[in-house]
Amino acid sequence: MLTVPSGSLWDQDFWDAARPGLVRGDHRPGQPSGQFWWATDAGQVAQYLHGFQSRWLPGRLFRDSADELAAALFAASRPWPVSLHLNKGLAGAAGEAVARDRSTLINPVAFDAAALVITASGQPQAGVPGHQPDLALAAARARQVAAAMEPIRALTPASGSYPNQADYFEPDWQRSLWGANYPRLLKIKQAYDPHGLFRVHHGVGSEQPGGQPAAQPDPRIANAAAHSPTIRPPVARCLGNGRATATTSSARRVTT
Repeated sequence: MLTVPSGSLWDQDFWDAARPGLVRGDHRPGQPSGQFWWATDAGQVAQYLHGFQSRWLPGRLFRDSADELAAALFAASRPWPVSLHLNKGLAGAAGEAVARDRSTLINPVAFDAAALVITASGQPQAGVPGHQPDLALAAARARQVAAAMEPIRALTPASGSYPNQADYFEPDWQRSLWGANYPRLLKIKQAYDPHGLFRVHHGVGSEQPGGQPAAQPDPRIANAAAHSPTIRPPVARCLGNGRATATTSSARRVTT
């Protein structure tokens, strides 16, 4: 275990001295100095995800129901490993940090969360010749990931998930990802993008056909798709549970 000053967490020189090899610098020509990533995350560069789920853990569970929480985490860890990310909960954060973040539309459950629990499985280097995804293994691992999250979901029925690290098939995603903020977000979406020109999976308004209800389809969407070389037809990308996710052939990079 290493105690790290908060100001050094993103300091490459610090890590190179304290734990050589823990981070990898970006040595491409023209890149700014000090730009790095965690060596253990290198497998995410070209990763085929079998399953990925997360859940905010309320701070009260750590204070008032530690035995129940421990039992749920133990049960979750039987089908597949789980991890607790204490840096992604806002319970106990400084007052100015909480005030700043409350001005955003993050799910309010994050303010009472002491950690984010994550369980995931994937295959690195997917798409590289000789590293094609094993679909049978992917399906099995997806079931294991889902089973691991079941006791956590049962313990936290009113909690939610972090949008950037949520299950692609997150149930009740409007409440889970956005909480009480969703109705307000939907009104803003309907006011400024009534035709759903800007659309993303499980984004605000995406439950409506075409993004948002409209009397006539927005002609800008068809025109843009017909004339822009950067807008291409969706390509199916299968997750291990047998259902496919849609991406575009122009979007290759995934960041976390």
